Amino acid sequence: MTSKWVGSEGSYLTLEAFDQLIGDGLDLNGSPSELMSVPQVAKDYGLGSLTVKRDDLINSLCGGTKVRKLNYLLADGRFKKAATWHAVGSIGSGNLVTLTRFAEHLGKRLEIHCFGVPITEGTTENLSQLVMDHVNIRYYPNRIDLCFGLASYFVGQMSQVILPTGSTNGDGKGMRG
Repeated sequence: MTSKWVGSEGSYLTLEAFDQLIGDGLDLNGSPSELMSVPQVAKDYGLGSLTVKRDDLINSLCGGTKVRKLNYLLADGRFKKAATWHAVGSIGSGNLVTLTRFAEHLGKRLEIHCFGVPITEGTTENLSQLVMDHVNIRYYPNRIDLCFGLASYFVGQMSQVILPTGSTNGDGKGMRG
């Protein structure tokens, strides 16, 4: 199996090469991000060259790294088969916003377990995007109450399909492990 490298020094993989290494996801990414050379910015900062990855141009649900991680994580059998996902995060979590959109797109129910954080404009905006018919939000005043409140979800007969915080697996990688 050969990987398709980009760049003269082979310093990064394309999404196609990543797919070769890990296997296909759910095809939620759309097209790979365009790479754009920005010579003037490179010159302004004294760099020989600078290339920008244009995730803002991805034809996807939300674009960027979260979409890429979820594309592979949600391809795992336990997430594909489950009618309901459970997710944990702060009330201002961008990851929960992305999961909300993916759950709707894939016809899943989403149980969100939120803990409090200081309220900002961004927090309020993200929270407003979680209010949808297929989403149920449970609020916990802090992380400790959340952990004790959800203990039965992780073990025993009541265990649930829980998406890891930030949609990464235990070693911090957004891929099937």
